[in-house]
Amino acid sequence: MLKPSEIFHKGVMPLAVWSVGGYTLRPNFRDNISVKLLIGMNKSKGPGVLLIGVGTIMTSMIAAGFVLGYLADSWLNTQPIFLISFGALGLIGGFLKAYRLLSDPELY
Repeated sequence: MLKPSEIFHKGVMPLAVWSVGGYTLRPNFRDNISVKLLIGMNKSKGPGVLLIGVGTIMTSMIAAGFVLGYLADSWLNTQPIFLISFGALGLIGGFLKAYRLLSDPELY
């Protein structure tokens, strides 16, 4: 059975998830600079990839809000009360998520 001190020999973190002797070890890529340099995660993404991600997030959150609102309205036999309210919540959530992603893209 390996101990964590044997796996993290000389401060090098494993690049994959390890499960050894009851320990589940996952690397924290945000804090370990050596792992980022080893696997090339320190390169910034291009603006096109970032904008595609923002568009996908906005679309999926708005669509999820409308779908959940439609399902709630059909389940409760109401008019489009939940459709409009959940759609608005999806729109607000999509804007907030896109704002966070565009303000600091290194976090995501």
